[in-house]
Amino acid sequence: MPLFRVIPSFRAPRTIAGFDYVAPKEFTVGVGALVRIPFRKQTIVGVIDAALTVSSVPKKFLKEIAEPYADLRLSTQTLALLHTLAARSFSSPASVLHAWLGTLPKKTQKTDSSLQSDRCGGAFSRAKAIAESREKDTPPIAYATPRLFLNHWHHPQGVVATATEACKDGKRVLILTPWTESARTLAEACGGTALTGDMADGARFAAWSSFLRGNIRCLVATRIGAWLATEADLVIVDEPENDDHKQDELAPRYDARWVAAQAQRHGTPVIAMGLTPRLTSSQQALKETPEALPAISSENIRWVDINRADWSPIAGLQGRTLIALEEALEKNHPCIIVHPIHGLRARMRCADCGWSPMCTRCGSSLTHERSALVCKRCHARESLVADCPKCGGTNFSKSRPGREAVEKTLRDHELSAQVLSLGEWRLTAARLAPSSRPLVILTDLSLLAGAAEDIRRRERLIIALRRLADVSTSCDGSLVIQGDATLLDDARTWLTSEGCAAALAREWEERNTFGLPPTTRLVKMIVRGTGNTTAHLLDALRPHLPTGATLSGPFAVERLPGTRTPRSIIHISFPAQTPDIAIQRLISPVLTAEMLVDLDPVSLFE
Repeated sequence: MPLFRVIPSFRAPRTIAGFDYVAPKEFTVGVGALVRIPFRKQTIVGVIDAALTVSSVPKKFLKEIAEPYADLRLSTQTLALLHTLAARSFSSPASVLHAWLGTLPKKTQKTDSSLQSDRCGGAFSRAKAIAESREKDTPPIAYATPRLFLNHWHHPQGVVATATEACKDGKRVLILTPWTESARTLAEACGGTALTGDMADGARFAAWSSFLRGNIRCLVATRIGAWLATEADLVIVDEPENDDHKQDELAPRYDARWVAAQAQRHGTPVIAMGLTPRLTSSQQALKETPEALPAISSENIRWVDINRADWSPIAGLQGRTLIALEEALEKNHPCIIVHPIHGLRARMRCADCGWSPMCTRCGSSLTHERSALVCKRCHARESLVADCPKCGGTNFSKSRPGREAVEKTLRDHELSAQVLSLGEWRLTAARLAPSSRPLVILTDLSLLAGAAEDIRRRERLIIALRRLADVSTSCDGSLVIQGDATLLDDARTWLTSEGCAAALAREWEERNTFGLPPTTRLVKMIVRGTGNTTAHLLDALRPHLPTGATLSGPFAVERLPGTRTPRSIIHISFPAQTPDIAIQRLISPVLTAEMLVDLDPVSLFE
């Protein structure tokens, strides 16, 4: 009877590589096939990882594979990607497979075996033939050198046009985009299907399995579908400069852009299309050819410096901004106010001593909403305070107005405008029609990249502003940007080719001065447990640090909602060209179940 190593799809410890099973004599599907296997007292789905000649498990204890699952098969490139990502994220292959496949339906539609043979083996051979012919004609476009366009979705050589043309040629196209709303909009524009994390389990399975079979030619996915890159004939990475491609919350942590780069190494053509280069691009090339950066017209942009003497009756708006709003409403133009602050007011703050109330459950700052204080992180609600417990003051006027306050004052003055968060704005921006001529008001430029701590904050702000201006320009709209006068002076230059290149070069130099990525490799280790746990880890790491590596921490971090277990963070800095394998050799011997490792962190202390 054939013998196979099978990787089950479930969350498993890092040490679990797979389990040995025998197959029935009539079993004809080989490596890469999804199968049902008995596991403990249930039947689960797994993937055949390898064919074996001998097993360390005694023959009488070997269980039999139940049956193929949905007649689906993964390519050898996808299996290689599975193991590479598991090693890089310090996770088990089983956990990575579970993150990829999600919760699978128990009942699936059966497919004729001969037809499935064509869809699997035939599709893979066709994809290989296409890749080989492409390599003979034109080499794959280097992923590290993205195409930069204004309004790059609908540019004549942009995302939609490239994907549509490839689909007409019979290719399976995977588009990776950072946001759910972008995935849906692009799928509609390309005549494809969206795959996002908020889909029901059945719909998610139907999307990726149909793409795997070749029934769907164009699939637009967020990072949840990045693993399909090795199954596609062409991968398009939308806005590669945006860090929202990074899965930065749970395990396994991975970056869709890294997955695309791995697919390119396996021969899949990858094209990246955006508006602003990343700092991981060649800095010298950026300095030599700044004209390659698209310049955005600032003709319809008003820059309004925030001045205490110019506050209008509308919360959050300067008087000059209110005049622009009233003029747009008179012309019946749609008006959108982008205001990132939640609730009635931002976190409460005493005007006398600066004290702010903190959540007793998770330690985050509290936001004033109606008659309560609300934690936006764990959703706990606490009673309002009448006076400051630190100095006894009662003046909390320094807290900034939130969206509810802005909406209330707009209603009081009978002004019609949408007030949106950053997430809501991205959804609206993705669906703005050409020539809709909206007025978009940003209440504070410093909050455009989000309020969270971030080691790429200035870079993210440059990217976000250029995207905001590009969206406004593409729909013939006007833009009003409020902010600190010094920041606005800098921001004006970011829309030009030379100014953006110079700002990114300065950002690179500053990162280099302080030893921050990408000028160095920063590894973040999140450790759950007491101070003794962290101390033992540091003692184990220090003697084995390679030349040029530095160790810092531990740094205490906020508690997670629902747990009282303390957490701390350790940073290890390596020279920029340090390979993953060297980092894995250092960390793997000391790794425990209470540790989470991130090789490419976005935030330092989250």
